[in-house]
Order: sequence, then structure tokens, then C-alpha cells
Amino acid sequence: MKVVLVDDEYMILRGLPKLIALTDLDLTVEMTFQNPLEALEYLRKNHVDILISDMNMLEMKGPEFLQKVNQIQPGIALIVLSGYADFEYVKAGIQQGAIDYLRKPVDPDELKETLEVAIKKVTKQQQNQTNANMAKGVRLRELLTLEKAYQKENLLANLGLQTTDSMYLLAVLNPIPVELLLDHLENIPEVCGCFKEKRDVLFLFVGKRSRLNQFLHELPVKVSPLYRPVIVSSKMDDPALLFRAYGEIMAEIGRQYFFESSHGLTMLEEGKVTQIMAVIPKFSKLKEAIAQLKDVEDFKQWLNLQLNDLKKQHVTVALVRQYALLVALALRESSIRYSLTAPENVAVINSAKTIGEIEAVLANVQIDGTRGVVKRYSFNITRVLEIIEKDYSQPLTLIDIADKLHLNSVYLGALFKQEVGASFAKYLNEWRIAQAIELLQKTDEDINQIAVQVGYQNSSYFFRIFKQHTKMSPKEYRAMTNTARKMG
Repeated sequence: MKVVLVDDEYMILRGLPKLIALTDLDLTVEMTFQNPLEALEYLRKNHVDILISDMNMLEMKGPEFLQKVNQIQPGIALIVLSGYADFEYVKAGIQQGAIDYLRKPVDPDELKETLEVAIKKVTKQQQNQTNANMAKGVRLRELLTLEKAYQKENLLANLGLQTTDSMYLLAVLNPIPVELLLDHLENIPEVCGCFKEKRDVLFLFVGKRSRLNQFLHELPVKVSPLYRPVIVSSKMDDPALLFRAYGEIMAEIGRQYFFESSHGLTMLEEGKVTQIMAVIPKFSKLKEAIAQLKDVEDFKQWLNLQLNDLKKQHVTVALVRQYALLVALALRESSIRYSLTAPENVAVINSAKTIGEIEAVLANVQIDGTRGVVKRYSFNITRVLEIIEKDYSQPLTLIDIADKLHLNSVYLGALFKQEVGASFAKYLNEWRIAQAIELLQKTDEDINQIAVQVGYQNSSYFFRIFKQHTKMSPKEYRAMTNTARKMG
């Protein structure tokens, strides 16, 4: 716990820290002051657990000083001392909530007993405050997630919010250590509730913009905008806006993680709300640009520039995914061979948690489309793959193919998985979905008819398998490719 000493006698300030050290208590003397006015200024900017102060100082009398201390930090534990056996000083100390009154020179045993009482008081207060803050955080989270105004009345009253208050919702992404931020927020009177949302901390700041700027400037170094991403909502004067602000904050958190932001301050009120649309090059221009790239390294550099440009435009994650799918589509059209991994690539793009994952999969698509390397299989597995390629639209089972090849189906299944790296059923589904992707991309045929053409008699099952492999429905994939055509 943090201790501050105030006494106009230099020898007291020099000797008392040594006595405190001898108590073997977990206490740190943060500062010592001979001038009570300087001590008050320090208390206005720094949290202190225990204050030990003289009651008879030239610049300010003890009773007045203790009163101001209590106004600045109401929960502080006070211990007063004086060389005067004056009942008025004892009375004044008691009135200001002092734990004890110690005579100079201070007796070490008496000091230790008094500090132990102070520690218990502070510990209890901190626990009570922690419980209160947790309860307030629960109420705040509930308030932010309720859309209807009539559901919020009791929560607003419990949080002490007025309809005229200026409010800002803030988020600090993955603060390290999180305890440093939480401890700091507990001592900020303008913070009206905070809670953890997975690895992030969200809280409501109630106060003027000038005070908010000061608060951001005074954040602990390790969680400041220079070190951890901090997001600030637009100003709100109506609690009804909290629900929308929470949605915007959560969307921005997702965007920040997707773009792998490591630091920085995002003020949503300054026009940095995520855009639904952005300037994306025409599909034909995209294909031309890719065709001019010499090798994989050229492609990676080009792609990195394109994605960084989208990031600067503050676009949504969904738009980046759509752009990546268009790049994959352009790569496949310029490819010298057809890739069976198309469903897998679409799935990775649609489920990627970071932009780095998207860059990696597109680089693999580029490599896969240009190297033209065909893996060699044993005679029997080559025959199985030929049958799948020829008859995938028909009902196919491993047992039927094994009978045709005069092989044991269990043996053939194990050999297939060993050489191909996937089970027969998985490979067959992937092949069929890859053909469906081709048809959705190049034809306007009805989706139900496409399902039959690629070997699915049950269209509902086809929709489920397609989404399982690509993380999007056949209709969504076709809409994406149609968009590319129109942009052509």
C-alpha cells in the first residue's frame, strides 16, 4: 500500500520512513512533504492509501489540512501526530476520521499497531469498492445491450446517470496488465462502470470533452493509446444512444483485431466510423494487375499495398473479405490449371480472424495456380480419382468403386486416406463443391439444378455442405461473383 508523510520537521520526515520499514508491513512510502499545500497538490493527481500527517504546520493547520485531504480522497486512512498534548487536535483528528493520534516522538510498537489497523481499514474499503465496481459494471453492460428505452430506467437510476450528462463509451483492447488499467479506473470519478468483454475492457466516461482529453493523456503508460489500442465513441447526451454506441464500439474492436492494430487512438466521432463501401478496382483491372506480376514475391507486395489501402479507408471486415474473394476469383481465372482447394480457400477467407490469414491464403492460391505440379499416386488411387472426376454427378460409394477395382473397401479406404490426405467421402464432397463453385461462377443455372448436376439429389443437404466448406451459401457466393462481373 502507498503511504505519504507530511510534517514540517525535516528530522521526522527522515526518521519515520525507517520506522515504517522496521514494521515489516507491505507498505511503500511514496512521498514526503514539509509543505501541506504541496501534499494536497500531489493527492489531487495520485492515489494514496495511508496518510501520516503532523497537526501543527505553519502553512496550514492540521484540522483544515485533513478536511481538504478527505475532500480530495475520501477513502484515505488518516494517522495524525503532534508534539502537543492538545485535546483540540485530538478532537479535530477524530472528527476527520483519523484512525489514531500518535504523540511525538513516535513509539515504534504503537506505530506498527496503528498501521495494521489502517491496513485493515483500507483493505476492507478496497474490497467493498471492488464489489461495488463489479456490480456497477454488470449494470452498465446490461444497459448497453438493452435496445428499448423503457427497459433502461432502473439501470440509469442505479448508475446515477442523467439525461443531460455528456457520455463517452471507451474500450481498451487487450490491456497488459489488465489490473493496472482496472486499478486506475477505480480512482477516476468520471468513470461510471467498467467491465471486461473477453480480453478487452469497456467503460463509460461521464464528463466534458476537455476532461476526457486529460483522462486519455493520463492513462497508465502500458495501456495508453501509444501502447494499446483505445477506442472512443462519439459524444452522447442521451442514454438512448448507448445501445448504438456499444454496437459501433464492438464492430470497431473486431476491425482492430482483424487488421492486427497494435496501438493507436480511434475517435469514432472524428469520422472514423467503419465504411460499408470503398473504392475497389474493377474486376477486369484486378485481373490485369495480377497478370502483370512476375512472381509470388511481386504478388505478395502488391497484395499488401492493396490491403493497406483498404485499411486506411477504414472499411469493414466484410468488405475486405469480399475484396479477397474477388482476388481469389481473378487468380483462378488466370490460373493455368484448376484447383481443387477452391472451397477451402473461400472458407478460410470467410472465417479468417486477421488480415494476415487472408494474405497467406491468397499467396497460396497464387502459388497453386502457377506451379502446375501434379502429385503422383499409386495405380489404384489414380483409378479412384479418375472415377470421381468422371462420375461425381452420379451416386458414388467407396464400396462400389472397390468392387469395380476388385479390391477390399476397407483396404482401399485406408490407402486413399494415406495417399490423398483425406477420406474418400471428404474428398468427394470437396470435388463436388469445387464443381458447384465453377458452375455458380460461370453460369446462371438454378442453384437446385446445380446441386443435382454435382451429385446432390437433396438440395438442402447441398446447401448445408456448401456452407460447411465455404462459410457462405451458394446464393451469397453467386452474388459475390455477379458483383465482380458488374464491376468488370
